[in-house]
Amino acid sequence: MKLLATVFFLHFLLASANQELLIDADCNDQNIFNVVDKALRHYNNELKDGNQFVLYRITEARLKHENDLKVHNFVEYQIHEGSCDVGSGKVWQDCHFKESEPKVGRCSAHVVVYQDIKSTEVISQNCSDLEVEPPVTAEQYACLGCFIYLKNDNEELLPLIKAANEEMNKQSNHPFYFDLQKIVTAKRQVVSGWNYELNYQLGQTNCSKTIHSNMSLDECTLDTNGQTALCKTSIFVNQHHEIKGIRLQCYTENEFCLSCPNAVHKEDPELLDLLSQVIDDYNSDSTVNQTSLYKFVKVNDATKQEKMYTVSFDIQQTNCSKSDYNILGGECQLIQYSVSMS
Repeated sequence: MKLLATVFFLHFLLASANQELLIDADCNDQNIFNVVDKALRHYNNELKDGNQFVLYRITEARLKHENDLKVHNFVEYQIHEGSCDVGSGKVWQDCHFKESEPKVGRCSAHVVVYQDIKSTEVISQNCSDLEVEPPVTAEQYACLGCFIYLKNDNEELLPLIKAANEEMNKQSNHPFYFDLQKIVTAKRQVVSGWNYELNYQLGQTNCSKTIHSNMSLDECTLDTNGQTALCKTSIFVNQHHEIKGIRLQCYTENEFCLSCPNAVHKEDPELLDLLSQVIDDYNSDSTVNQTSLYKFVKVNDATKQEKMYTVSFDIQQTNCSKSDYNILGGECQLIQYSVSMS
C-alpha cells in the first residue's frame, strides 16, 4: 500500500504539470542534485525529533519549463537515516549513514526553480516507506561520499577547468599560454560541498606570455604545431558553489611540468639579495624575542613561480647584540656553538 501511495502521488504530480511537456533529466546533473538537496533539507527541517536523513541516490528526474522564468522539477530519490540529530545545526552532507538499524525510505518532490530571482521553492513533497532496513553488509549498498563519474559534456565542468587553467597559466614557466583541448574523465564526490577529480588535455596556444601579459584566452587559438599536456586536477567547491581549493598536476608530452615551480640555484644573486633584506627585517623586528643579531648561513632549497620565491634557509646567531648594533656589519661574526634556525 505504501508503494502504491508513492506511485499515485508521483502520477498526480506529473498529470498536474501537463505530462506531455515533461522532459527527462540526467540524475547526475548538478542542477538536479541542487534541487534534491533543497528538497531533502526542507524535509529534515520539518522533522521534530530523531535523526536527519541523508541522500542515498536519485532515481528519477523530470523537468517542465515555464516562460523561461520557472523550471518545474519532479524528482524521486531514496534516503537513508543519518548519524546527525535533528536540530544539531548540521546539514545532511555532514552526516554519515547510521550504522545500527537505520530507517530508509523514498521521496517524491515537486520543486520550482525561479531563474529570474535565483530562488528555489519546494511546492510539495511526500516521503514514504520509512522502515528500519534489515541488517546488511557494507558491500551491499553504496556509500555516502563515493565518487560518481560525470559525462564529459556536463556543463558544470567547464567553469571549473577554466579556473584551474587560469591558475596553471599563472604558475607555469612555459613561454606560451595553454587552453583546453578535451576532457578525458571527470567525477564528483559529495562531501560538505563537492570534490571533483578531472583529467583533461590542454593545448599550447599562439599567445606568448611576453606579448600578452594580461590577456583573455578568448583572443588565442590552439597552435596545431604546439605542445599538448595532460592535467590531473582536484578541485573543492563549497556549499556556496565557491572554488576553495585547486591541486594541479600538468605535464607536457616531453614531461615538462606546467604546474611545478622552477628550481632556483642556491647561489642565485637575486635570491641572496632578497634574503639579505629578509635578515635585516628580521633583526629589526621588535616583536622577535631575540637579543642578538642573526646572520644568513645557507640556502637549503629554493623554487620560484613568476616573482614568488619559496625558500628554506638557515640563519645563525652572531656576537652582535641588538642593543649595540642596528644592522649587521663586518664586525658581526657567527658564534661557533650557537644554534642555527631555519
